[in-house]
Amino acid sequence: MKLSEENDILWGYTSLIVKSLAKILPNSQARLKASLLSSFSTVSDVGIQRMQGTREDGVREEDPKAILIGSKGVLENFKRIRQYREISIKNSSSDELGSFIDFLDQSIEILTSLIRQQISNGIRGIYVIVDPQATKGRDPYKMAEKLIKGGVKVIQYRDKKKEKSSVMQECYRLAELCNKHNVTFVVNDSAEIARFVDADFLHVGQNDIPVGLCRTVLDDHQCIGKSNDGVAEAMESEKHGVDYLAVGAVYNTDTMGKSHRVPVGTKGLIKVKESTSLPIVAIGGINEGNLREVKSTGVDSVCIVSAITMAEDPEVAASNLVSIWDS
Repeated sequence: MKLSEENDILWGYTSLIVKSLAKILPNSQARLKASLLSSFSTVSDVGIQRMQGTREDGVREEDPKAILIGSKGVLENFKRIRQYREISIKNSSSDELGSFIDFLDQSIEILTSLIRQQISNGIRGIYVIVDPQATKGRDPYKMAEKLIKGGVKVIQYRDKKKEKSSVMQECYRLAELCNKHNVTFVVNDSAEIARFVDADFLHVGQNDIPVGLCRTVLDDHQCIGKSNDGVAEAMESEKHGVDYLAVGAVYNTDTMGKSHRVPVGTKGLIKVKESTSLPIVAIGGINEGNLREVKSTGVDSVCIVSAITMAEDPEVAASNLVSIWDS
């Protein structure tokens, strides 16, 4: 059966995705790589030479997220082919098609884990929450630009006052800015907004939507961070599958309604750090005067709000704190 030009293009895209997926898998998965390529070759009657002229729109081999999205689309297409017996692939049995689907599914799962690990590695250095209630009325986007120039590695957007549509619009802008500068972007509280803007992380509190429910809304590669006030809550959060643990308040603070919290202190940070391998973000009352003490506990990141966002020059304030952290 001769494939139409449209099917040539479809197979070309599919071949590109499968080969890119195999290439990006770690060397420890050599057997899976070989099985994925071999099983695809079995179900495909389109030779490699025939693929050279096909379109490769929208997929770059160095872009793991694009490969993941493309792989999921290919997987769903082949599942439909198997389900409805629309076998347009010559000399292919259901067993062979099923084997390819299984290997593709396994490869997607591994790539998803790799991307989440890579995103989690972005929890480092100075982490700032941008909340319109704590910026002295300054524009959140311009604030974020200053923070990035100051060397901040993680930015969370938090807004408990505005309508979701306005928050989503702001998050779109901030997500694009952070992505451009390789800064980790976190959305507070709303799994829907985090999903729509493809944020690296969703951050939730102890009384927010359960982590498991958030997972049903987020894309598989997106990560979740959660607030905790000590070891017990941190261990419970880890059990539910979060990707980082925010711990605090470390010191007394009035920022964002945390004045009622009993400080965990640096000893509390050490206890949490010793009990988990997840990235730890220290938060609450941290400033230039105590940053070195907090860093000495071994935490991966420190979340600072008012000492930066309420400063006369947030860029300078951020730069000073980044210098202390890096020293």
